[in-house]
Amino acid sequence: MFKCDIPSVLKLSCRVKKALNSIKIYVEKSGGTVVFCEGDSLLVYADIQFDLPHQLLVFDDISFSAGIGNSPDKALLALKKAKGLGKKRIEKFIGD
Repeated sequence: MFKCDIPSVLKLSCRVKKALNSIKIYVEKSGGTVVFCEGDSLLVYADIQFDLPHQLLVFDDISFSAGIGNSPDKALLALKKAKGLGKKRIEKFIGD
C-alpha cells in the first residue's frame, strides 16, 4: 500500500495523530490525566470513572480499541480483550 510512498505514510501518521488528539482532549475534559499520547497509543490515568464514547474510536477509516480498568493491569487485560474480539471495541475490567 505504501511501498516507497513517503507522502502517504506521512499523511496517515498525521491522521492517526489527529484522531488520538481528539480522544486525548475528551479524556482531559472528563477528568483523566494523559500519561502519554504517541504513535498509535494513548495511556490515561483517571481517579474517576468515565465512559469513552464509541464514536471517538472511529476516525474516517482509522479505528482504535480501548481497555478501561481501575488499575493499569486491569486496563491492559481489558485492552487485550477488546483487540482480541475485533476492532472498534471498548472493554471494561472494573472490580476486584
